[in-house]
Formats: sequence, structure tokens, C-alpha cells
Amino acid sequence: MSGFFEQAKSKVCLSEGTHATMRPLVSTWEQRKLGEFGSVAMCKRIYKEQTSEQGDVPFFKIGTFGADPDAFISNELFDYFKRTYPYPTPGTLLISAAGSIGRVVEYQGEKAYFQDSNIVWLEHDHRLNDTFLKPLYSQIEWGLEGSTIKRLYNKDLLSAEVTIPGSGEQKEIGRFFAKLDDLITLHQREPTHMMKEGKNANCYQ
Repeated sequence: MSGFFEQAKSKVCLSEGTHATMRPLVSTWEQRKLGEFGSVAMCKRIYKEQTSEQGDVPFFKIGTFGADPDAFISNELFDYFKRTYPYPTPGTLLISAAGSIGRVVEYQGEKAYFQDSNIVWLEHDHRLNDTFLKPLYSQIEWGLEGSTIKRLYNKDLLSAEVTIPGSGEQKEIGRFFAKLDDLITLHQREPTHMMKEGKNANCYQ
């Protein structure tokens, strides 16, 4: 548990002047595997001939994941695939399984489609909270296979060992990290002289 929060303290200290507090944690943490909470899901395969350089719905491939799309699919295809096959719900954490392994993008509910097998998510039950899972993903050392091209296989994701608390504490921790990220982002936008004036050596309590 302590190692998990070392990341939070480091992030606060890297952003001078940011002050964050959190009450002591009291629940019991358990070591589990992600596969105990659900299964890997992905969108239906889209073929190159089904895409175009301009269109109705952005289609994100691994090369454009988290950036600007360079391919699109039609509304008709999107509506059919979304209705018929697995599709993320708002708040789902999408994970890159190729390229930059383990990169996480939160799906906000926008109209978009994602490349199968290269962009996946953990379809889990109510025992996991996504706001807690998001910083937790960054702590996982993925066991990767392959030589020239590294990729994250389903079994790598499902066998990843994590230490988690109860659902209530997951929500509290998730809110803490989300608020922390917002504070750091806001603080980094401030002019340099304001950052110096706001410097606080005791940056965590």
C-alpha cells in the first residue's frame, strides 16, 4: 500500500506549491489477479477497406490512440457494430496492447471506434472502481512477450497481480488521484513567477 502512494507524493512534489491531503487508510488490502474481476474485451475488427480518410466516426488505430485520428468509418457501420459487438461504456479504461504498451486512455462516451486486439479493456464487475484502476495500471510491470514487436496479450493483462482495498476506499483513492492530476495540470499552466511564489517545501501531509 505504501508504495502505491509514493507515486502520489512524488507527483505532488514535482509540482511546486501543490498541497494535497488525505485521511489515513484503514481497510485491509488483498493481493489479487485482474482476471478474477473480469475478462478482456475489444471492439469488432475493422478492415482497411471499411475505413476512409474522411468520414463520420473516428477510428483509432494503435498509432493514433490518444491522438488525432487519420481514419474514419461510416455512421451505419458504427451503429451496427456498437449495437452488435462489445463496446466500451463511458469511464472505461482503454489500454494499448501494442506500441507503447500499457498506455491508458479513459473513454469519455464520444462517438469513436477502436482497433481490435491492439486497444482493449478489462470488462470487470462492480468489485473494481475505474477511478482507482487508472493509477493502479501505471504500477503494473507487464510481462511482455515477442521479439521485434512487443505486445500485451490477454493472459498478461488477466494474470497481472494487484493489491486492492475495499470498494469504498477504492473510490476515495480514485478521487484523490483524479483531484491530484487536476491540481498538477492547473498548476503547471501557471506563469513561472507564480510557481516560485507558491513554492511550498512541505508539499505533502
